Amino acid sequence: MSHFTSRQRKYVWMMSAVTFVTRAVLGLRGEANQASRLFKDDSFYMMSCAWHLAQGHGLTADGVHPTNGIQPLFVFLDVPMFWLAQGDRWLGVQLTYIPMAIFSAISVLLAALIMRTLYTSQPDDDRRSIFRDPVILVAILWTASYPMLAQMMNGLETGLSSMMFLVSVYAYCRIETSGKRSIKQYALFGGVLGVLVLARIDAVFFVAAICISELIRFRSKALLRILVMGAVAVLVSSPWFIYNYMLFGNLMPMSGRSESAGPVPLAINIHSLGFFLADIVTVFIMFPLSPLSIWVWPTWTAAILIPAILLWRRFEITTLVQRNLNVRPLIPWMIAAGALGLYYVFIFHAPYFLDRYLQPLRILWFFVIAIIIARIQVPHWGPIWKVSVASFVALGLLFGCARYVNNFTATWVSDLYEAGLWAKSHPQSRVGMCQSGVAGFTADNVWNLDGKVNHDALLALKNHTMHAYLDTTRFDYLADWLDFMHNFLEVSQSANRYRQIDSFKLVRIYQRVE
Repeated sequence: MSHFTSRQRKYVWMMSAVTFVTRAVLGLRGEANQASRLFKDDSFYMMSCAWHLAQGHGLTADGVHPTNGIQPLFVFLDVPMFWLAQGDRWLGVQLTYIPMAIFSAISVLLAALIMRTLYTSQPDDDRRSIFRDPVILVAILWTASYPMLAQMMNGLETGLSSMMFLVSVYAYCRIETSGKRSIKQYALFGGVLGVLVLARIDAVFFVAAICISELIRFRSKALLRILVMGAVAVLVSSPWFIYNYMLFGNLMPMSGRSESAGPVPLAINIHSLGFFLADIVTVFIMFPLSPLSIWVWPTWTAAILIPAILLWRRFEITTLVQRNLNVRPLIPWMIAAGALGLYYVFIFHAPYFLDRYLQPLRILWFFVIAIIIARIQVPHWGPIWKVSVASFVALGLLFGCARYVNNFTATWVSDLYEAGLWAKSHPQSRVGMCQSGVAGFTADNVWNLDGKVNHDALLALKNHTMHAYLDTTRFDYLADWLDFMHNFLEVSQSANRYRQIDSFKLVRIYQRVE
């Protein structure tokens, strides 16, 4: 951290410490709370696999079916937490907040270090406001942004992959600023990229973007460096891809194959893209994406993005950023982030996860917004502008505090968790669910049916033989939200073999009648 001034070092470490504490204490919440807030349903596939690995059952989400529907590095790093919990699943979940909080705290340090490396203006006078120093600002933004907290602490690999994304950016910045570009540097960088791929498989887009960027810039001189970098990255990440192909006949994890199956809801994906881009631009605010709020999508998107575009042009933000930030090391990441966005909008069937898929773009935006706040010069800030900006920041911070406190105080309990409790009360029965994450973690007799962690179910879906799979497996019950169940039963041609016997909130329980 020798690149920091004494004041920067003090504030950056302070923000890192605050980040760790505020994230780690989220693990003190009880079982129902853990199952209902912050974590996604898919988060519990990770937790289930980590728990089974800690128990010596192998890589499986239900103790029966081998799986690869996870991001491997995050799961393996969680295994020690579940081993320490000695079989107590929910204590293991609480302990996983420690590594997630560490990822967040290290990310604050890395973001500030990258800003210090790329910031091209003269070091700021320590007598000036900390809000004129982009190095301190990016640390403050990372700590204070509730959307960033929600992404980093969602129980998925996002926190780890974000940290590794920053590590890889910093490693590339070091290559850029060293002026050497030695084979050794690229070999080490390839190792970092390999770990990044293990943290999140779609990081192969970043590896490809760096190779293309290097080839365009240096042409034939870059070939050997690219080969070394790529070879090391492949070597580091290859065990996972070998495992995928040897056991499941495909390099892509089954969760990705499941999400890309079926028609892509392009209109909904595009709506969601604009909605989440608006969230990213605001830094502090995020709205829940649900069918109940569908009318908010275009309104929120237009209300944020149109003024943002106008202000960007009015204050010539592109020139401002280029004048104060060395953007060259960030270009491959910008290209890859854009390519990922297009891939997930046009290929994937998961609009509710687009905010997670756009996380690299959110991180890049933090660097831009820190420069804007620190360096923008507005000679005639009128009272309306001052009040508007102050009100927006105050509203954002109030929103973040309210959402943070809500994680501890809200009484709402996830109906998918209640489905798990219901299945646990019927231990001799086999229950099939599409959204089986938290329910399968809660009860051992819940099996996944949408193919995210169950390869047999995935093959049945792809081969249109789900009705035969249900018949041969003989599920005693099927359970899920009504929309899932209606479509599922209709496609599987099994509606006449199951009848609804119970429900709570959006979950419906169907019992086999023969």
